[in-house]
Amino acid sequence: MPYCPNCRVELAPDAEFCPLCLGRSEAAPETANQPLVSKPGVERNAEESTKLSRDEKRRVAMELLTVSIVMALTVSLATDVLFSHGFSWSRYVGLILAMVWLFSFIPLALWGHTWYVCAILAPALPLGLFLWGFFCGSHAWFFPVGLPIALCLEIAVIGSILFLRLQPRWGLNVPGILLAASGFLCCGVDAIVLSFRNGAYGLSWSIVVVVSVIPVAGLFFYLHYRILKQASLKKLFRL
Repeated sequence: MPYCPNCRVELAPDAEFCPLCLGRSEAAPETANQPLVSKPGVERNAEESTKLSRDEKRRVAMELLTVSIVMALTVSLATDVLFSHGFSWSRYVGLILAMVWLFSFIPLALWGHTWYVCAILAPALPLGLFLWGFFCGSHAWFFPVGLPIALCLEIAVIGSILFLRLQPRWGLNVPGILLAASGFLCCGVDAIVLSFRNGAYGLSWSIVVVVSVIPVAGLFFYLHYRILKQASLKKLFRL
């Protein structure tokens, strides 16, 4: 009777391969003079059938994310009701958890559709800031500060994605683009805050950030488009 050399179990006389590990069948030692049972054309590993595909991993991640957020939100609301006899600080925690879920779940659900993700999440940040002001009881800061900062952040993110999508090859240009976007965002936040406090636009601390960031970003662009395009790092540094 044939047996499996991996599982060490006896198989049916007409078995071509083991139903447990899908490995080839061999003749038992006591019947070694008999011809071996023919093996299948392709041997497969049983562990491969248990591996999750990329889509299945994304679905598992979305489910775990949702369950975790719901559990954290439930505990926060229950604790607030238990000790405060109402919803006070838990509203802010709930809003933060909702934003974390939204900005994590949507990219996973729409993986590969960058512009759909941007179109859905673009109004989410201003809406979250508006709800924060609603919970605080005042929206005096929303239109002069909150909404412009949110728009600057979205312009920086969408602009970075656009420039990255237009690049034929990724490399050191990626940190260069991100640094340039960070400098733009800092300038926008600085100008908006100064306008809200002093009534006039201007720049203060962001000048230091730009002076520090732009040369580094320029170095990354130079290395990517001039040096690394013509020579590898090994040749460049004599490695």
